[in-house]
Amino acid sequence: MENPNGYTVFAPENSAWSGIDTTNTESLTKLVGMTVVYQMYFTDNKALYSKVKSLSGKNILYDKVESTFNGAKLIKTDIAGANGVLHTTDQLVARKENVWSYLAAKSDNKQAAFVTSLNRQVMDTEKSIAIGVYPDGKTKYDTIWTNVNSFLKSYPLDNEDSVYTYILVQNSGFDLLYNKYKPYFRLSTEFKTDSTTRFNICQDFVFKGNVDITSLDTLENVDGVKIPLNGAVITESYSASNGKVYVINQSNVRLKDKIKPIRIEGENYQTSSNSSFIFTRYKRW
Repeated sequence: MENPNGYTVFAPENSAWSGIDTTNTESLTKLVGMTVVYQMYFTDNKALYSKVKSLSGKNILYDKVESTFNGAKLIKTDIAGANGVLHTTDQLVARKENVWSYLAAKSDNKQAAFVTSLNRQVMDTEKSIAIGVYPDGKTKYDTIWTNVNSFLKSYPLDNEDSVYTYILVQNSGFDLLYNKYKPYFRLSTEFKTDSTTRFNICQDFVFKGNVDITSLDTLENVDGVKIPLNGAVITESYSASNGKVYVINQSNVRLKDKIKPIRIEGENYQTSSNSSFIFTRYKRW
C-alpha cells in the first residue's frame, strides 16, 4: 500500500515476540497492524506525543508519565527509510479495544447486555449488488449485511475518532435505578416502558473525553445530567483505544437532576390548527 506521506513503524525487539502465536494469522495481522502508522513521525514532531492512528484503525496513545506508546517504550529512534521512519521498541505496541468492544464482552452485566440487544442487521445498500429480478418484479441482491445499533448512533462509543468515558454500574446498581426511573417512563406497553427505562439508565453514564473519575464527587454527562460519584466503589477500570471504562457498584442519580422540567411559553398567539389545545390567559392591561 502506497502512502504519499510515508509511514512510521514501531518495530519491537525480537524478544518481544516471545509467547506470541505467529501461526494465528488473524491475531498476528491485528498485532502487526498496530506497529505501523500512517505518516512519518520523527521524535521531534510534537504530534507524535498525543495520539496517532495505526494501520489497523486503532489509536496509539502516548503516556507522558511512563513515556510509552500503548505500553511500548522507544529504544532506538529516527531510523530513516525511503518511505518512512522506524523506531525500535522494547515490546509490542498494545492493541486496545475501543470502549464499546470492551463493554460488549460483558454479557453478564445488565447495562452492557441491554445496549448489545439493540444490535440490528440491516442491508448495506451501497455494498449490496443487484444480481437479478424476482418473479414479482423486485430486485434480487447479493446482500451485504451491516450492524446498526440505535444507542451507538446517538453515543458512538465504537468510533475510534471519538473519545468517551463510560461507566458501567453493577447489576444491583442497575436495578436500583431501574426501579427508581420506571414510574417516570410509563408508556403504552410494558415492553416500551421497560426498554425506555433501560435506555435512559445506559445513556446516563456517557461522558465526553477521557475522564479520571477517581477524585470526583459529581460528573455531568453528555446530556447535562449530574451523575453522583461520591461513595461509588470502582471495581474495575480499562484504558481503551478511544477513552476510558469504569465499573462501579452504584450511582444513585437524583430524580430532580434526571427528570428535567419542561416549560412551554407562547407569546403573540394568533392562530392554531386546533384551538381546543390552546389556553389563553388575558391580562387586564
